[in-house]
Amino acid sequence: MKSRFLICLCLVFIGCKSNKKNSENDTTINSSEQKFDSVILNNIERFQDYKKQDSLKSNEKKYTVKNWNVIGTEPFWNIEIEDNVALFTMLSEQIDSVYFVKTTEELDENKINFYFIDKFKNNANLILTKTPCSDGMSDKQFQYSAVFSYKKLRLNGCAEKK
Repeated sequence: MKSRFLICLCLVFIGCKSNKKNSENDTTINSSEQKFDSVILNNIERFQDYKKQDSLKSNEKKYTVKNWNVIGTEPFWNIEIEDNVALFTMLSEQIDSVYFVKTTEELDENKINFYFIDKFKNNANLILTKTPCSDGMSDKQFQYSAVFSYKKLRLNGCAEKK
């Protein structure tokens, strides 16, 4: 009977000792989980800050209208800008049309610079300046004057937001 009692007593001590080790491991695990959680929360906060900055930048970009109509006379020419694509059309002996992709855009207080590239990698530049402009034919008044440069061409005209 004494031997059974001693065996039971030993099992209780062993159980208590292993329970103590588990509580130490739990403390270590909890500490690791807390570190992991803090890293995750920190990254979430940084991501939210990034999203806020990105939304501010996109609001700044929304200031410039993506869609423009630009016209000129002598020779007759036109540029239609839709998002990041522009179609340049000029009437000479025949109708010449060139598609462009907008590469960059610079915004100043009263001026917008558009930079384009065609399928042959020729550069073009369109500068819109916020000054009153008349097309000279219809006496229609525009808020923006335009200067378009492409290859050896330099054309003056007027522009309006669509």
